[in-house]
Amino acid sequence: HVIGLVEDCGYTSMTEMIEKYLGADSGLIGKLLGILGGNGGSDAKETLINKNIGLTEENFDELENGLNSLERCTVPLLIIHGTSDSMVPFENSTKVYETATREGSKVPFVDRFVAEGEQHAFIVLGKQKDTYASYVTNFISKAEGNTSIDNSATISGNNEEQQEDSEMGAFAKALTLIKNLFKK
Repeated sequence: HVIGLVEDCGYTSMTEMIEKYLGADSGLIGKLLGILGGNGGSDAKETLINKNIGLTEENFDELENGLNSLERCTVPLLIIHGTSDSMVPFENSTKVYETATREGSKVPFVDRFVAEGEQHAFIVLGKQKDTYASYVTNFISKAEGNTSIDNSATISGNNEEQQEDSEMGAFAKALTLIKNLFKK
């Protein structure tokens, strides 16, 4: 029942992020976090697989890079990123945008909020809360009306259909609550 995705200041590759911020020369930070930089000289791939977060030798190349998931994405996408993000480079959002909008993409539509001059997770600091809320609220409304979302899976039998209707009603109420949070 996902109607859309909001990608907020996201990175495209876990290994790139680890190597950038916690590489072999990261010293104390890497050692304290147990990610690279410690004795043994493990690399980012080995570290991520050993952290027991669902990555294996078999699925690593597919799952560590967020751009790969866009190949299967069939719901609308909102990309939000500050141009002065010092944690996750702004260029990551450009890669996501280019991937999601290229010819052959299954993403029905892509919206983008480029927050000029803002840092990573700027909404937490409240600098552009109203603008942010407006983008997200408008995106949710647009995604709710998207007719290309596949809702063709049905359950047979009256009780099951009533349960599905009830679940969809609860989901619609949850979305309304989220929209109302942004209105405050």
